[in-house]
Amino acid sequence: MMKKVTAFQFLFLFVILFSVIVSAQEGPILWQDNFDDDDPAARKNVGWIYYGEEDIAGQVIQQQDGMLYMKAGSYGGLAGVALVETNGVPELVFDEAGDPTPETMAALLKNDYSDPNQIITFQVNFLNVTSSFFILGTRMVLDSTRGDADPTESPAYTLFISPLEGVVRIGRYDAELAALDPGSWTYFGEATFSFTFDVMYWVKYYLKDGDLKVKIWEGEPEDEPAEWLIEGVDPDPRVEGKFTMFGLLGAPPGGDEMFLDNITVRSTEAAANPVTFQVNMSVQEALGNFNPSADMVVVRGSFNGWAGNDDQLTLGDTPDVYQITKNFDDSFVGTEIQYKFVIVPASGDDIWESIDNRVATIQAGGQVLDVVYFNNRESIGATANVTFQADMSDMLSKGWFDPATDQMRVTGAMNGWASMEDWALQADLLDPSLYLLTKEITEEPGNTIEWKFRGYPHENFLDNGWEAGSNHSFTFTGEDLVLEKIKPNVLPAGKDLTQDVTVRFSVDCNGAVDWYNKKPFPTIDGVYLNGDFVPLGTGGWAGWTVSDTAGGALVKMYDDGSTNGDAVAGDNIWTTEVVFPAGSKATHLYKYGIYSVGYTDTLNAGNIPMDNEAGFAMNHVILITDTSPLFVNDTDIFGSQWREVSVERQPTAQVPSDYVLEQNFPNPFNPTTEISYTIPRNGHVTLAIYNAMGQKIATLVDGQQTAGRYRAEWNGMDDNGNRMSSGIYFYRLQADGVSKTMKMVMMK
Repeated sequence: MMKKVTAFQFLFLFVILFSVIVSAQEGPILWQDNFDDDDPAARKNVGWIYYGEEDIAGQVIQQQDGMLYMKAGSYGGLAGVALVETNGVPELVFDEAGDPTPETMAALLKNDYSDPNQIITFQVNFLNVTSSFFILGTRMVLDSTRGDADPTESPAYTLFISPLEGVVRIGRYDAELAALDPGSWTYFGEATFSFTFDVMYWVKYYLKDGDLKVKIWEGEPEDEPAEWLIEGVDPDPRVEGKFTMFGLLGAPPGGDEMFLDNITVRSTEAAANPVTFQVNMSVQEALGNFNPSADMVVVRGSFNGWAGNDDQLTLGDTPDVYQITKNFDDSFVGTEIQYKFVIVPASGDDIWESIDNRVATIQAGGQVLDVVYFNNRESIGATANVTFQADMSDMLSKGWFDPATDQMRVTGAMNGWASMEDWALQADLLDPSLYLLTKEITEEPGNTIEWKFRGYPHENFLDNGWEAGSNHSFTFTGEDLVLEKIKPNVLPAGKDLTQDVTVRFSVDCNGAVDWYNKKPFPTIDGVYLNGDFVPLGTGGWAGWTVSDTAGGALVKMYDDGSTNGDAVAGDNIWTTEVVFPAGSKATHLYKYGIYSVGYTDTLNAGNIPMDNEAGFAMNHVILITDTSPLFVNDTDIFGSQWREVSVERQPTAQVPSDYVLEQNFPNPFNPTTEISYTIPRNGHVTLAIYNAMGQKIATLVDGQQTAGRYRAEWNGMDDNGNRMSSGIYFYRLQADGVSKTMKMVMMK
């Protein structure tokens, strides 16, 4: 920054919402930070850019006591300076040299986290000021060559505060180096305010087009005064720029100090389609799962990437009922969102609801959703001992689990899917390959409890230790229960490759349907690969937007019969090759995404529409061997994580003369079975599964097929990826006006 940055430093700040007064004119939150995490360098969630020691000698920027501490240092002997800036960008990363990684630079250049029209509310405490003035600069313009807004070159709209003189001004500057010279700024309003050192003050700064306003008050958010301290108008406004800067500027060599806290940036536009989410937390508090004084409850869903703490609920007027009103733009109207409530404890893993995703259809003008209980649990229930058993023989014999350093833990609905030390299984004294855990569980009798194994330390295992496949489950009876032995489907993180290996990925997209609507893609205009190794050379899963298909963020696949190992042009089996360098891990997770022009763009209301093969965490797994420089992965079936495992055309001596639907094998079955059928003519074929009530639960085939004999495999899941229960099911073949149905039985 300031002409040239020799080293980037970024703060990744954990975002926690706090209660503020919101007038009817205020819109949704764009970004916010209250510096309340356990990292002294504050490297979480909101990315702040600031100078290194080599640029400003003696400057200190660090998190202390849940606030951001700033101490001015000497900028080349010219001024005492302490500055931080951000555009609200989340999760930035820098390399060992202090430079932004390619993903960080891409995120900064994306620059869509804020807006030129905004309301900034924050707290400031002037600890020790002998010469400095405080500056809030906003509408600062991104320098695309640097990834930030250079405060020595970028114009800005400003809030000027001199705590020594008790003067407050609102204005702007446009000239180079003007940030250091407030006498050269253009001002639109001025007032006096008496400041006391080491006292927290609230400040609200309003900027919409050319209108500027500011309020300052002491106390709590609800003490906000009704009147603005200053109001001003820029007759020729500059409405661009999304970076915001906070700082102290004064005489060298610096040493002045202040705290910043509770920064919230909102849009000035009122919510167009506000949706109020409500959850009753009384039972979770009684069970000890939720501490209102220390923990948060947030909502996560398809509208916010199932991540983050931006959408925190706060206690409303009704006891135990927590609420948040969130705005949805018009593109969401008429579409279905999915979501869950999540407890974010002061320490430890997040506690997710273990029920099916909640759903709501966004209505024009907004709506207030009904109050629900967290996890739909309305009473405390009964208490009983449940014993979990893990057959660790395979993992031990393969060297995937080291009893001296590793743990196998149980996580599920009964503990909020958290990974906890006291939920680790212990080896049986008589059988060292059998690991046991007996826990006292409180639940409502008759409820089904889902759970999984999870390896620990998480980094020793693939997918952070999570067990692959569907959740295990048992019915809680209120009586003591010993569960059956299960071999954990937990894979190791994998060895390091000893040489560069080119891996050939391929996916069969014949009959592919999208995960969101469960409909066939009208066209397949492109197929892309994503995974924990994408973007290539850096890792960490690229984005799933349509724009990520350009520029190499997602890995492009081919169906031209030549490029990157593709064998046959136009067969709808798409192929690509990826080089995994020596030293990288051999085990990885990945997924595919299909782009269909005019169709994919609108999937899930445009929110991560390219993540259309399967649901969250429903990934493929690859274990690379490095005995050869080329590793050819088995051809995947698009959507096989939740649809049929495969549909294969079987060789026949002659073209069949009639439609035939054969009895599935095996029957009864658990968990998979094969269904064979023949069709005498080319045409559109559907093969679907129905439950005993006649409701279609899964579609195995829905597309054009040539005459011949086929074999389809059903994995016992419905079209939403849910494991079906024991019972009678029917499968129906339909083609060319012919319909044939047969019965099968699933047993567990």
